[in-house]
Amino acid sequence: FTPSTTVRFRVAEAQAVRVELYDALGRQVATLFDGHAQADRYETVQVDGAGLPSGTYVVRVTGERVQGTTRITLQR
Repeated sequence: FTPSTTVRFRVAEAQAVRVELYDALGRQVATLFDGHAQADRYETVQVDGAGLPSGTYVVRVTGERVQGTTRITLQR
């Protein structure tokens, strides 16, 4: 992505969810979403690459009853 992208997620049951962005060294660089997600509804979060170096990042979704990760690559 360059300079920004969106990430979508959906949960089967309504719950508190946190979406975080990590760099290749495992350091958290941003919290993209921290709130309540509705059941069976897509939530869209913006990933802003401004101020971040090129490289691979991990987006981690953690909720009360859900976990998931995906990789994204920032290219300049």
